[in-house]
Amino acid sequence: SWNPKIEDVVPLSADAPGRGWRFRIVYRGRKKGTQLVEAELVEFVPGERLVCRTIGGDLKPGGEILETYSLRAEEETTLLTHAVDLTNSKMPWFSRLAVVALTKLFNSSGELGHVMNLKALIEDGMPPPQA
Repeated sequence: SWNPKIEDVVPLSADAPGRGWRFRIVYRGRKKGTQLVEAELVEFVPGERLVCRTIGGDLKPGGEILETYSLRAEEETTLLTHAVDLTNSKMPWFSRLAVVALTKLFNSSGELGHVMNLKALIEDGMPPPQA
């Protein structure tokens, strides 16, 4: 509910989410319709850290993306950080560089996009309305 690009999440593991839990994500694309991505939780520490590896979709065979979400107490609040590791994505180096540069240029404070939706979902029980 916090990421408007995700149409569906289909569990592939019967057990509760934890390390090794696998699932499929159906992304809603702008031009290409939907695409399927396979995902696995590489690390899962409830309330602290989640690392998810995704393969498939637009990535070349053998490519993977690691996304890390971390929660940390900081003064009177909780800090949520989101990091995306494209090192093993098999994307051309100039594409990886463009992703990093555009993110720093248009979202250097981290106040835009899906992480803010997740924050609203956690704090308010629902993501902000979509524009």
